[in-house]
Amino acid sequence: MVKNLMVWSKVILSLADKLSQYYKACDKEIDRRCSFEFITQNPQEGTYNSLVKLSELVEKKKSFIVIKLIIDEAFSYLEKEEIKFLKLRYIKGVSYNRISQKTGVPVSSCFRCVEKALNKFCYILDKCGYNEEYFQNVFGNDDFFLGQKNSIEAGIIENKKIFELRKKKKGTLEKKTHESYENLKSSAIKILQENNRNYIAFN
Repeated sequence: MVKNLMVWSKVILSLADKLSQYYKACDKEIDRRCSFEFITQNPQEGTYNSLVKLSELVEKKKSFIVIKLIIDEAFSYLEKEEIKFLKLRYIKGVSYNRISQKTGVPVSSCFRCVEKALNKFCYILDKCGYNEEYFQNVFGNDDFFLGQKNSIEAGIIENKKIFELRKKKKGTLEKKTHESYENLKSSAIKILQENNRNYIAFN
């Protein structure tokens, strides 16, 4: 699975719950900029700049609609349980512990269920024509969506660092435990040998 497609998948899922809010915000800003009050109070904007800004807002509105349609299309091919895991983890931002409580699935299994659902979601996007190149062309030049993508990527890097640190700590602890065990074993053998020598000497 293409790494960047996985990132874009997380981006659109993270926006899913706020699409209506963003859409309305664009509408409100368009109405504000088209009002007589705004035009008279901001003559420095100029006709050209105003049209450019309005065009950008309209395009952004269309982008939010497109994301909604893409998610709906992909979800139509997923099982209900797969959708539930994706919604909880990426749309609602629920922790794995909380997902476990809500679904009754062990935490370790929750991670696998989420990962499997996300991989399938990405596969469906790719098969429907929403590949990495599509997302880059449609959303990659917009500061808003690019910022969301950068944020997701930063989160992935941070999580990887945390995972590696935990793995390192676990390895250090296992090494210390092994060394302690070997030292204890060596001491026990010495005690047994000493006891054995004393027993022989006594008899």
